[in-house]
Amino acid sequence: AGAAELTMPSWLRALEGGELVRIGSNTFLGGLSDFALQGQGAAKEFHEVHIGEECYLGAGSFLDSGCHMEAGASVAASSLVPCGELCLAANTYAGNPAVAIGKNSLGARREKR
Repeated sequence: AGAAELTMPSWLRALEGGELVRIGSNTFLGGLSDFALQGQGAAKEFHEVHIGEECYLGAGSFLDSGCHMEAGASVAASSLVPCGELCLAANTYAGNPAVAIGKNSLGARREKR
């Protein structure tokens, strides 16, 4: 059977734009983690935020508009992932702006196989 995927309606952050946040199964969202769905500048278009399976968002982390987290990516607490950024599978990101700081435990387990 395929993994279940939770889709949150955009009304959580905006009244327009459709369903823009996709969260894969077995993903942890820390307290006060948040997403921006609307871009900056004159156009202010809505952009999807995609969080893959087995991802981790630490408390107070923030994903800006258009971010994509591949399976097993993690973002440390209080980190800001900039607009349109790609967080690679099984890597940990930290800081403001968030940068890759190394493989996480999921990445280490996959490399041992």
